Amino acid sequence: SGGTFLSQGQHVLTLNVEDTMGKVGSDVVTISVGPPNRAPSCEILSPADNASFVVGDPISFAALVNDFDISADLLEVEWFSDKDGVIGSSTPTTEGEVLFSTSALSRDVHTVTLSVSDELGSTCSDLVQISVGDYPSISWMDPAQQSTHLEAVPVSLSVLTSDSEDRAEDLVVRWESSLDGVLGELTPESTGE
Repeated sequence: SGGTFLSQGQHVLTLNVEDTMGKVGSDVVTISVGPPNRAPSCEILSPADNASFVVGDPISFAALVNDFDISADLLEVEWFSDKDGVIGSSTPTTEGEVLFSTSALSRDVHTVTLSVSDELGSTCSDLVQISVGDYPSISWMDPAQQSTHLEAVPVSLSVLTSDSEDRAEDLVVRWESSLDGVLGELTPESTGE
């Protein structure tokens, strides 16, 4: 075995083997040498940067990959989280479309990286930052369920809110009525009330 660099183009390689009696055996192979390998290209299309998701819900990723030297479906595609490590792999279509879904990301702010490799080890990557957390919690304080009130008399509305990722005063509470629509928006106090 051995190796050498060949110029670009089609080569007819001949191998000759001579024994001690001067007899020669040979074999021929034809190979093509292409231009230098070009790295693939890749782009995450969704989700949008800084999108938010709920723990346990499926998160769908879409990307577009391309390679000038081989068909896109021959590229290796892996997805990584800076918090959870390798989260999966995908097989692109021949058009370079890549779809991936996971519901296994932990509660955290993640930088998710798409890594694409061609058959010669050239790579490209793209990333998106997403947050995975819980829904804010809310509990009614006033009025009581099924209570009765008089028309034209103000009704006191009071709730207690909290969120595992945000301070109470960073939340927005929107009041809506099934008959009157949106009644208004307020910011809770630091206690969540």
